[in-house]
Amino acid sequence: MQINSNKLDDRKSGTKISLRPAGNNDCKIIWKWANDPVSRSASFSSEMILWEDHSKWFELKLRDPNCIFFVIVQNSILLPVGTIRYETEKNNGVISINIAPNLRERGIGSQAILISSELLFQTTSVEIIHAFIKTENAISIRAFTKSGYNNSGLVKIRGNLAYDYTKTKPTRIVHDK
Repeated sequence: MQINSNKLDDRKSGTKISLRPAGNNDCKIIWKWANDPVSRSASFSSEMILWEDHSKWFELKLRDPNCIFFVIVQNSILLPVGTIRYETEKNNGVISINIAPNLRERGIGSQAILISSELLFQTTSVEIIHAFIKTENAISIRAFTKSGYNNSGLVKIRGNLAYDYTKTKPTRIVHDK
């Protein structure tokens, strides 16, 4: 799915970032970020990812019509700084995010979550987005809370206890004249 790039101001670090669709050239950097120890510990599959497995998975995701895959880009130097991916089914979406290890905790994630969630609601039939977050992942909990997601309770994902943070599509209120 093609979605127009949207700029936003990351007020904490002062950088300008935008979202663009992921492409074949992003495969290697996304694999490196995914194998970062912090990323692996936050994942529901914590083992290291082999290049061969990642490249096959990546190719499938790029072709999957139910997957919306963004790269977060720092505009001043056109540098990728993270990814956001949505898996959609009917009116539900599940979000995954990963920020480059050296750029975490700078507000980039929460801003990208906010703008990408709004884009998803504007351009798809998704009405609710779920973010499944391990209970010990305080950084992600803060980022999703800051982006307007609410804790909807505990769930088990692949044997791990996780919070289900959700965001619901805003309803339009039509006023009579």
